[in-house]
Amino acid sequence: MVICYNVNPEAVLSQVLFSATEQDNQCWYIYVLGLIGQEDSTRNYLLTYHFDLRGSTVALTGNSGQVIGRFCYDPAGLFAVQFELGTEV
Repeated sequence: MVICYNVNPEAVLSQVLFSATEQDNQCWYIYVLGLIGQEDSTRNYLLTYHFDLRGSTVALTGNSGQVIGRFCYDPAGLFAVQFELGTEV
């Protein structure tokens, strides 16, 4: 599967604004001070990103607020493990 990404060239840190696949699955990424969400119009869902004090993603929630994924890091902040809790989306 080929995924095409549209990246914001004006941002200080890289920002993926939009992605699309060959099957026309389109996804938009939502930023405020950083990435807060991902909207998929094809499957009609919104993922919300949750962060710790370091700014690392620690959880994803779906449309109903159910936690669908958790992420853990080692003491140095390096990605250690991902837990997929549900398949709400």
